[in-house]
Amino acid sequence: MKELMSGDYTSIAERFNMSRTMLRNSAARKAGLEGDVEAFIKGMDDTKSAKDDRRGF
Repeated sequence: MKELMSGDYTSIAERFNMSRTMLRNSAARKAGLEGDVEAFIKGMDDTKSAKDDRRGF
């Protein structure tokens, strides 16, 4: 998570099996770059939910 907050989303994409495009365009990445931890957590939750919805979970 610390990596994504600094703008590096590559390892997070690999660990959580998410596309780099999804993370690059996520509210989590934007919030992380702004240092907004609460918005970052919500953005990660939303991004993971969107990924799960696409996979049928």
